[in-house]
Amino acid sequence: MKKKKILLITGSSGSGKSTMAQTLEKAGIARRVRTATTRKKRQDEQNGVDYWFLSKDDFVHMDFIEKSSHYNECYGVPRFALDDALANCDTVAVVLDRQGVRHFSELFHDHPHYQLVVIYLMAESPAQQLERLVKRGDSEKQAANRLKAAAENNEYEPPEQTDMVLNVLHDKEWQKKLEDFLQALA
Repeated sequence: MKKKKILLITGSSGSGKSTMAQTLEKAGIARRVRTATTRKKRQDEQNGVDYWFLSKDDFVHMDFIEKSSHYNECYGVPRFALDDALANCDTVAVVLDRQGVRHFSELFHDHPHYQLVVIYLMAESPAQQLERLVKRGDSEKQAANRLKAAAENNEYEPPEQTDMVLNVLHDKEWQKKLEDFLQALA
């Protein structure tokens, strides 16, 4: 039996994790697992499309495979979202922080039905990252705090479980490289 692939996409804030997951889904390469958050929706985001936007009370009562908190907000992978994606696709993509990658790696290590593939997205320069975060809706103060926290949490280095390192914001060939990499794993 062929194992289903769970692509774990990780990197610092503003490195292109959501962009990559959305692109992979649009291209039919992987189904994106929508994660949940208690943060406020940005102007161009939709509930159930970009994230599941929840109140803190609703978040506490949801069943998660993995959850964490950052910047006074909660984030997590709802069990139903992962189960649904895996039931309908051979390859799924989940956007996670380092802690999430570690947790998924522990949960799915040597799993008979699933193969984890950890993709680390390289960050741009701090100035470019700051500009990208502000452009997507963060205040300059929020963006600066995110970058500071990323440095403190060692998010500018790939986790030890990393299988592939990409820069989706500058490498126009990233999608082909990833497709070739996944094909080699098959």
